[in-house]
Amino acid sequence: MFPEGITEGPDGTFFVGSSNDGTLFRIHRDRREAEVWSEAGRDGRTELLGLHVDPRGRLVCCGASTGLVFVYDVASGALVARRRVPSETALLNDVVTDHAFAYVTDSARPVLWRVPLDVDGAGGVGEPELWVDLGQAGAPDDSFLNGIVVDRDRGVLLVVAQVYGALWRVDLATGEPVPVDCAGLELGADGMLLRDAAGQTRLLGLTNRGETRETVTFALTVLRLDEDRRCAELVTEVPLPVEEYDVPTTLAEDGDRVLVVCGQVMHPDDPRPPFVVRALPLPAL
Repeated sequence: MFPEGITEGPDGTFFVGSSNDGTLFRIHRDRREAEVWSEAGRDGRTELLGLHVDPRGRLVCCGASTGLVFVYDVASGALVARRRVPSETALLNDVVTDHAFAYVTDSARPVLWRVPLDVDGAGGVGEPELWVDLGQAGAPDDSFLNGIVVDRDRGVLLVVAQVYGALWRVDLATGEPVPVDCAGLELGADGMLLRDAAGQTRLLGLTNRGETRETVTFALTVLRLDEDRRCAELVTEVPLPVEEYDVPTTLAEDGDRVLVVCGQVMHPDDPRPPFVVRALPLPAL
């Protein structure tokens, strides 16, 4: 199944998507096995990466190389909208939402797509638009944009270029992108999580270094952000053993712990079941 994205639903359950067939699973805290919430291929959903539940309780899903964005009503399971980005080549990877828009990273080229989530004042879903081109701000074509989080209090998005190893700050009002000064750290994260601790903001990211199953290392990397979200510094890196965390992709907060999807996405021709989501304590922040 090769799970990849994860997000918390409005009822405290979690949704996980399959990168290779588009199945949507739901996870309950008190159960060891996930349940199929929506079967593979439904609504043309054959690949899934990032997921996020918007403030209206709708599940927004990234369709990877299909270029499709799916929106589902969590309560009923019904498809609310299916929208295709206006591009012949796309790899829609991760998504975050606010009341007005879904913001989607594209790993095929360094751009952000924006999907209106309230076009009529009643939750209508509009057509995707190319919103920010980070290439014009210096991001290389092979940046591989991946994880994205929204800081509503500061009115900014934080976006990571996984291959390029850079973190970008994007102003929600103007769309202006600027690189975040990470004090020399090449972040190289996949999924990210933003949280406050003791009056300070921390950015958590799942990072990997290495090219093969034999050489790769994984970590949960924690950064401290300044008030304007223009600078970041390393707080800690928690190693994630390869034998337990086989390609950690995305993460979600669950009380005092972090849920980590182990997607095995580096070796799709050599899966080693079971596919799992692991829980680990939140690191000292």
